[in-house]
Amino acid sequence: MELIESLKLIGPGRYCKRTTVEVHLEFSEEDIETVACAAPTLRQSVVDRLHALGIGGATLPELPGEESNGVVVYCKLLAATAVAVQQHAGFRITHHAGFRSGAPNCGCAVAEYDNGDAGLEAMRLAIVVMEQALPALSLPIADDAGPSPTSQQLLTKFLESAEARRLPDTTRDIIEAAEALDVPWVNLDRDPYEGVRGDFRILPNGMLKLGHACHQRVIDGTLPVDANPQLMALAHDRAAVRQVMKLLKLPLPPRLVVETQVGGATFKAILSNASLVAVVEFSHGNPVADVTADIPEQTVELLGRCARTLQCPLLVVTLVSTDITQALDQNGCVTSLDVAPDLARLLPGHALVNGREIRARAARGLVMHLFPEGKPARIPLVSVTGTNGKSTVCFMLSRLVRQAGFEVGCVSTTGRYLNDQQLESGDHAGGKSHFRLLESADIDFAVLETARGAVTGLGLAFDRCDVSVCTNITDDHLGQRGIETVEDMVELKWFITNLAARAVVLNADDPHCANLHSRFPDRAVWMVSQQLDAATLKQRFPTAQGFCITADRAGVEWIRLVSEAQDVDLLPVAEVPLTENGKARFNVCNTLQACAAAYLSGANQEQLREGLRLCHSNFRNNPGRMNFFDGLPFRVLFDFAHNEAGFEALCAFTNQLEVPGLRRIIITPRGDSTDEVLSALALAVAEGYDYFYCNEHPRSSQRAPGETPDLLAKSLLEHGVAKSRITVYEDESILEDVLDQCRPGDLLVATTTTIHLHEQWATLEKFKHRLQAKTEGKLDD
Repeated sequence: MELIESLKLIGPGRYCKRTTVEVHLEFSEEDIETVACAAPTLRQSVVDRLHALGIGGATLPELPGEESNGVVVYCKLLAATAVAVQQHAGFRITHHAGFRSGAPNCGCAVAEYDNGDAGLEAMRLAIVVMEQALPALSLPIADDAGPSPTSQQLLTKFLESAEARRLPDTTRDIIEAAEALDVPWVNLDRDPYEGVRGDFRILPNGMLKLGHACHQRVIDGTLPVDANPQLMALAHDRAAVRQVMKLLKLPLPPRLVVETQVGGATFKAILSNASLVAVVEFSHGNPVADVTADIPEQTVELLGRCARTLQCPLLVVTLVSTDITQALDQNGCVTSLDVAPDLARLLPGHALVNGREIRARAARGLVMHLFPEGKPARIPLVSVTGTNGKSTVCFMLSRLVRQAGFEVGCVSTTGRYLNDQQLESGDHAGGKSHFRLLESADIDFAVLETARGAVTGLGLAFDRCDVSVCTNITDDHLGQRGIETVEDMVELKWFITNLAARAVVLNADDPHCANLHSRFPDRAVWMVSQQLDAATLKQRFPTAQGFCITADRAGVEWIRLVSEAQDVDLLPVAEVPLTENGKARFNVCNTLQACAAAYLSGANQEQLREGLRLCHSNFRNNPGRMNFFDGLPFRVLFDFAHNEAGFEALCAFTNQLEVPGLRRIIITPRGDSTDEVLSALALAVAEGYDYFYCNEHPRSSQRAPGETPDLLAKSLLEHGVAKSRITVYEDESILEDVLDQCRPGDLLVATTTTIHLHEQWATLEKFKHRLQAKTEGKLDD
């Protein structure tokens, strides 16, 4: 058995809506047979091992008699064991799963976690337990050449660090309340955040961000960090508490002393969102009775006035009274206020008091205080996934909804943007970049390129979006994390697209996207096409609610919106700069998808028209996507094409250009391209260019340096390209050399990578300046 990959997802993933650890394993045929033979007794053997470690009551899945697949049996038990270890240490988690993943001999074990390091360590311990239960099947996990730690050693170390890592129960209560009220949340003490340490913290591991972007509120424990300074002072300064109690004119003891020095019983009044949740009687520090029903209205009003004046979302008032059924000013007093209470510590679920229920109601009130009726917690989110065109759709969509008055944040493979300003360059199509965008208080609309790699490797930063777009689905990026076939990729893209709460935009011209249309029965589905007319689309996709298509009007190609509510021609395709007068057909498709998504997001017809006219695909706006470099005696087209579909589309476009000189192309295939992919790339470009320059991708695969461009050159030869027209490069000087070879009237298509995108554009700039200087020198002579 071999460990393929161990992942810590920092957001919801395809297998669980909570954070999980995933372990991807590869089994030999002998391994599978070993597990299958041991399956009838393996579960009990694992339970016995856990009991021997002192982990009782472990919840492991029952394995039905017909469950004989060794991969599934092992992965299910491994994941359940990892969860049992965490539950033993006090982590409130439940989810675990195991299944075959990709190839028949590969499997995946999925275990939920509250703390990522704890999740990884629990999985490590689970592997050791599984090895003890089934010695014939081992997976070495030692970090060095020394002996592997025993299960007891791992457990002892795990338990020692558990308390410092656990999510506080009070914080868990708030999370559950937020989910029930549909308020998105992020734990700021957990990856991808580093957490904040210091004496000023209210509750370690208990800092949450509730809500998106401009609507977000941050709480430490139960206290908003953006609360008024007076409230923050009350959380740390007892003298300030005494002073405010006087200002509030509360019934106080003759001297402000601790409640044990005042005659009567002690009670804790819990107020959330300025409403009384419960009054609990305490004896010797323990809750003994819920006396809420006995509290007179006068006392309830007094407590409510106190909470409203302080504007405190969650408040605990300590009372001492000889008769709690009477007015407080006659039979008792207030001895303290706690504006940031840890309710789980106060009410740990005592047998005489339903602490969990009280805490749940208090947590709900706290969230409602932060997000009262009429105040949204979410901003509109549009997720764009697919194989090709995602970044361009994101760029166009951002432009279109900007015209509708939104402050737009966008993350894509080309960078992170606020409206029209690029804040960061590089690949931001998922993972931590999504989290960062959604914490920006400057935006009220988010456009998120949601890439396959980020979803499978890091998880999601959002639980749902409003609109999702799937551009197309090809056989690119196969052979990774259980995605072995294009059908596997379709399922992943469906999972991402299915996060849409309101509407889905699908490409009717792509067969895999088109086949997804019936899998969203409760969402508005819009199909886009530049090949089919509205009547044909209505017949093929009877459940679709709208279409964005191209239509001929007296020899002019128009963009057209069709639905029950309207049938309108928006704009001639040629008036969208990014389509290059309609010649860039892949960008016509991208335009239709962005247009449909923007319309579904609230942009009206005039806003769409204005926005489309502003969609120029230059390097500043949309780097690496059909960028022409001007100012040279020959034309240079800079593009990110990297797979068969991308090169086919690129070649189809350049074939329409008038080129008086030679056509040259730099081909930079992905480092993980298979022989079949390289052959397909060669076939796509073989007849479209005069000279071919085979480049090494900076992220190479397991092949030796230079092997990929050599194989690409071999494929070009096989598809009829003369050897004299092929040059192979293995270093980073390729662009400079090829520029020197270009002559006036030539066309150079330079495909690039996200790694060298800006560096190579700078090379073009330097070449231009050098050429200008050389020309000016000749003129001086």
